[in-house]
Amino acid sequence: MFAKLKVKRGAQLPDFLFHDIEDPAIIYSKSSLQGTIYLLDFWATWCLPCVGEIPYLKKAYDEYHSKGFQIISISSDLLKSDVIKFKEQKYSMPWKHVWLSPDELKLVQNKFEISGIPKPILVDREGNIIGIKSEVRGEELERVLSMIYKQ
Repeated sequence: MFAKLKVKRGAQLPDFLFHDIEDPAIIYSKSSLQGTIYLLDFWATWCLPCVGEIPYLKKAYDEYHSKGFQIISISSDLLKSDVIKFKEQKYSMPWKHVWLSPDELKLVQNKFEISGIPKPILVDREGNIIGIKSEVRGEELERVLSMIYKQ
């Protein structure tokens, strides 16, 4: 029997502490993002569905970043250099990025109940999950954000 999921719409997001991929002195945490609407984007450069999400992420970021929206992409890539090279050579991804060591990644995947990627988690200003997985993928992300920012 499966345990009940704790990372679901309506629940509080678990605490986290992530270091920026390019400047480890920059730390992203649930408390540092309090008051911000943000998307945790669990992905990898080798994941075709993840790469397919990038144009939607870019559109949402371009549209709502000036209103305070943030994206933090957490890579499942084995090498940090693969993510950095991908960002520099393949896609403009101007939002925040995190790379975790394999051991850190395993802990984070357990904490956030990651069984597959992409797994986006949209979080409100109080740290509540307001959308997860297909609820905030593709064009759905734009639809949800437009409702949030229309208020």
